Amino acid sequence: MHLAVKLLGGVVLVGALAGCASTQGGNANLQARVIQLERTVSQQEQTIDELRQRASMSSGRSTRSSSSPRAASSSAENRGIIRVPVEPREVQAALQGAGYYSGNIDGKIGGRTIEAIKQFQKDNNLKVDGIVGAGTWSQLKSASAPAAASTAATDTTAAE
Repeated sequence: MHLAVKLLGGVVLVGALAGCASTQGGNANLQARVIQLERTVSQQEQTIDELRQRASMSSGRSTRSSSSPRAASSSAENRGIIRVPVEPREVQAALQGAGYYSGNIDGKIGGRTIEAIKQFQKDNNLKVDGIVGAGTWSQLKSASAPAAASTAATDTTAAE
């Protein structure tokens, strides 16, 4: 009987060790699958944005004809650069106020604006993807507010 208990204990131990090894392999597989799914979602979001843009153009409507701030933004937003309901000019102005953008505030999200977004994200420990989502926009507004306040104070002082 004592030998049977030892054998059963050995079988349980081997099974537990094998389970741990398979769990570790399973975690790696799960992580790879999550990465793959994130890429798929990103590609599908881009495809949806492109289809929306084509649909609005084929129906004769401009994306600027809508009253929604999200739809009123430039085509860059339709490619997924701006994912919050703000105008591209607001993003450029905030980047400029935070000291990251020195170009014209023209509402066109081009390479200089995207690079400014990425640099801001890098400097503020955000995900560096060049996309203005809720987290980036929140920090960008906060970072540009002190600059706007000091400019307003300087303008008031100069007027006196």
